[in-house]
Amino acid sequence: MNAPPTSKSSATRNRLLDAAEQVVSSQGASALTLEAVAAEAGVSKGGLLYHFPSKDALASALVRRVVDGVDHALVTASADGSPGAFTRAYIQVTMGEPGHVHTGPDSMSTALLGALALDPGLLAPLKSAYERWQARLEADGLPEGIATLVRLAVDGWWTSLVLDLPPLSGKTLTAVRRTLDELARG
Repeated sequence: MNAPPTSKSSATRNRLLDAAEQVVSSQGASALTLEAVAAEAGVSKGGLLYHFPSKDALASALVRRVVDGVDHALVTASADGSPGAFTRAYIQVTMGEPGHVHTGPDSMSTALLGALALDPGLLAPLKSAYERWQARLEADGLPEGIATLVRLAVDGWWTSLVLDLPPLSGKTLTAVRRTLDELARG
């Protein structure tokens, strides 16, 4: 039986996950190897293998960390429970604060792309999370279909960003964000 992780062990594990995100972000998903991550983190390959016995285990942990982080951010941002609160939180967590919208892929995006490149099956925790998030959106107190429409628009924006498709102008992005925020207020 494995011993519970210590603070030092958790810190090392997080440092390894940060390194894996950095490798994918700077070199692409195909560069995600145990050797590259160990070098980026400044540990031996054996040290990496202690925490992640395979590349799939590393990628799976990246996805789990992303999902857990988004879940936490959504719960925090929607805490007031008012109609549309979860939909507004979904916009905020995915796109960023109004006026400070993300303009490039973040660590969440790079982690998910890395996992997808290795094995689409590694995205199972994300698919499960989307089922929960969709249920929350549908029960968010907005007219039927509005929260889902907002989610699909936000997901489309995110996909465009991750795939590095031509960006929206600042004026257009501001108008889109304003419209999404208005829809989420009901």
